[in-house]
Amino acid sequence: MENKNKQVDRGDLKQNLSEKFVWAIAYGSCIGWGAFILPGDWIKQSGPIASSIGIVIG
Repeated sequence: MENKNKQVDRGDLKQNLSEKFVWAIAYGSCIGWGAFILPGDWIKQSGPIASSIGIVIG
């Protein structure tokens, strides 16, 4: 039990994500939120037919 506070050597960490890759993740998250999360809210509020029409239109 004495090794509880033992520090672990993790080595040198380098930055792996480029700025372009970070923007791609952020943009993909926005698209995913709009495509998969919001339709569930729309269906609860307006019903499946109106939600389907809204998704098709725009």
